[in-house]
Amino acid sequence: MNRRFFILGATLGLGVAPVLADQDVLRAAFEAKPELDRRLIQLELQLMELYPAEIDMRFGPMTRNGLIEASRQIAARTDGEMRFDLDDPAEAARFLELMAREQFMFMYDDGFEG
Repeated sequence: MNRRFFILGATLGLGVAPVLADQDVLRAAFEAKPELDRRLIQLELQLMELYPAEIDMRFGPMTRNGLIEASRQIAARTDGEMRFDLDDPAEAARFLELMAREQFMFMYDDGFEG
């Protein structure tokens, strides 16, 4: 009887874990990126002055806050033309892809080279 309880408990536990993991869309999108892209994303956040930590390629509170604030600032700077729903998996992935490809340089680079 204890064995059945253990198996049932383990089965239920496995069924719940993926549901809980899927709720953090931004984390899942970040962690799905290759290591180089995660490094570039955090570097972009540093250049935007939104990530005050060392680049570690890990998703934590500072990365989350930086990404959310970057999305907000980008939307404000572009009058809403570049708006990202970071709760939507496809939109979060697209935002991070653009971030890794330096598509938001206008946020920190004024283009002046002299």
